[in-house]
Amino acid sequence: MSRTYRRKNMRHEYRDVLRVYFREVDPSAFVPLDRHTKAGRRTLARFHADAYTSMSQRSSAPRAFRKGYKRRMGHHNQRMMCRWFTEPRFDPVFYVRHRHAANYDWW
Repeated sequence: MSRTYRRKNMRHEYRDVLRVYFREVDPSAFVPLDRHTKAGRRTLARFHADAYTSMSQRSSAPRAFRKGYKRRMGHHNQRMMCRWFTEPRFDPVFYVRHRHAANYDWW
């Protein structure tokens, strides 16, 4: 599948891309860039390049973290089920597996 077909009609949030942070002075201090300046155009070109990683294009969490996350969730659900069997009045709360749950916790 071609890159242009995948990203057809895609809308981008340039708000986070067009910022220059000054971590040495203040971690939350930033200067917004204008998209029409040379630095702004360079930043947007880097954002649209395949080499740029952003939150929407991030990779998944490491396999060991995902396996541990899935194991903890399974053990929790199993404990809830066993407790419900022993105490019928107990209202169990199960964790439903979501495909990206481990990735959300990793980031």
